[in-house]
Amino acid sequence: MSDQASFTLRGRNPDVLTCIANLSNDEVFTPPEFANRMLDTLAEAWAAANGGADIWADKTVKFLDIGDKFMEKDGTISKDVMYDALHLTEKGYQIWADAISPKLAELMK
Repeated sequence: MSDQASFTLRGRNPDVLTCIANLSNDEVFTPPEFANRMLDTLAEAWAAANGGADIWADKTVKFLDIGDKFMEKDGTISKDVMYDALHLTEKGYQIWADAISPKLAELMK
């Protein structure tokens, strides 16, 4: 989903919660400079779509740092989780769902 589609969805329904999940917690697949640039781009797009609003000050935006859930003890990501170090496998999606479910359940109360 493009950033425009995501912001458009929220514009149609202001009750939509925006969750940003960091899937990569290692510096091999996502160097910190690149991850920071992605977050900066997201913040800029959010501001442009929301009258200059700060995404990190918005109480409806939650950042879930779940990258460590995908990691092996040695710091690698198994091909069973991300077969090409980018796309999640069925097992990877289950890890993702298990990682975000508690927070989603809390937010849905």
